Amino acid sequence: MLILGAAVTIIWVLGLAVVVWLNIDKAIGLDLNEWGDFLAGGFAPLAFFWLVIGYFQQGKELRLSTAALKMQAEELRNSVEQQRELVKATQEDIAFAKTEADELRRERKKLAQPIFRLDDSVLQYFGMDDAEFAVYLHNYGSEVNEVLISVRGELVKHSRDRSSKLSKWKKDESIPLWFECKTINLNLIDFLECDIFYLDGLGEKSSQRLMFKLEDKKVIDLTVSDVG
Repeated sequence: MLILGAAVTIIWVLGLAVVVWLNIDKAIGLDLNEWGDFLAGGFAPLAFFWLVIGYFQQGKELRLSTAALKMQAEELRNSVEQQRELVKATQEDIAFAKTEADELRRERKKLAQPIFRLDDSVLQYFGMDDAEFAVYLHNYGSEVNEVLISVRGELVKHSRDRSSKLSKWKKDESIPLWFECKTINLNLIDFLECDIFYLDGLGEKSSQRLMFKLEDKKVIDLTVSDVG
């Protein structure tokens, strides 16, 4: 468009120059105001022509600017979408890593716990109106420290281990649990509770509760739970 305007301008100016040259005698005799009228009339169409070119050129530039803005907006939307996907992927990675860490933590916690089992046999020492019993508690799991054990029951008078603390209980080690009852009749003894407090293999405080019953010199109905 600019090249066309320049070409038309050159041709137009050359045409005016030719007209002046062909009428040089008359042109020399023109007054200044007449020269002004001549130049105004000669260049007015050219000015209007450049006004039209400017209008179309401005419209073209406006369309280009609009297209560029649309392209930038599209790129911005794509960037926002990519950022959103990146954030989502990052959140999923964090959630997965947290799940893996929690699972590893639970597995480590499980491996750090002792596994308590009571032997079937019961040792008994009878008095006149009461009896002292001992059951052996075996640890098949992790080594634990600072162990505190107590045996409770409706007819239990005293648990020898109630106030004592075992500094270390190794794996595959058995210890006797002594407790005194108010009766020598095993059938009168209801379920007994054995609470065990300790520091597990991770050095964290934990506890377990064993519930059992003595019958015919054997331990029966053994259950294990956390101390409530």
